[in-house]
Amino acid sequence: EYAPWFSKPKVRVIKNGISLVVPEEISFVSKEQLGLKVEHFVIGSVGRFEWVKNYFLLLTSFALLYDQHPEARLVLIGSGSQEYALRQRAYDLGIDDRVVFVVGQDARRYYKAFDCFVMSSYKEGLSIALLEAMGNGLASIVIAIDKKHDVITHQKNGLLVYYNGAQELADSIELVMRDDILRTHLGNKAKDTVEQYFTIDSMVHEYNDLYKSVSLDS
Repeated sequence: EYAPWFSKPKVRVIKNGISLVVPEEISFVSKEQLGLKVEHFVIGSVGRFEWVKNYFLLLTSFALLYDQHPEARLVLIGSGSQEYALRQRAYDLGIDDRVVFVVGQDARRYYKAFDCFVMSSYKEGLSIALLEAMGNGLASIVIAIDKKHDVITHQKNGLLVYYNGAQELADSIELVMRDDILRTHLGNKAKDTVEQYFTIDSMVHEYNDLYKSVSLDS
C-alpha cells in the first residue's frame, strides 16, 4: 500500500512467533507479590509508556469500570516518557490506589497474575506482548479501529473493540469480567491459536524456507 511501485509477488510475510517454554530462571509473580489479593480481578497490559499505546484511554475505561467493580485492579507493565503523566492521570481519575505500575521488568513473569489482557494501542504491529498473553491462556481485548486483526477473531479467540472510545473498551472488559465461561473459552482458544500459528519454531522454519528459496533463485 505504501510502495505501489514494489512487486507484490516478491513480498513474503513471516509472522512473529514466541517460545511457549519459559526459562527455569524466570520466577512468576503472584497477585500477592503485586500487593493485591487473590479475589482481585486483574486487568493487565504490557507495552511502552508512550502516546501510541493509548494508555490514557485504558485508564479512563478502568475508571468507568471501577464504580461497578471495586474488585478490579489494573496492572501496567512497561517504561517510557509518559510514565509520570500516566501516574498523574490515574491520580486525577481517583484510581491511583487501584492501578499498579511495574517499570522495567520482564513481562513474562507477570502474565499468570492477570485475569485478562488489554491492548489499547492506536496502532500496533504483530504484538509479542499480545502473543505472550494469549499463549498464557488469557482472554484478550484489543482495539482494532480498522475492524480486522492479524491474530484475534472477534468473539472466537478474543474481543475486538471497533471504536476508540473509553466506554466501548470498558464494556468489553466488563463482559469478560462478568462471564466466566466466555473468559475461559476465549483464553483457551487464544492459547490454541498461538500454539498452532505463532510459535517461534514455525517462524524459524519460515525464515529457513525463505533463505533456501533465495539461494536457489540466485
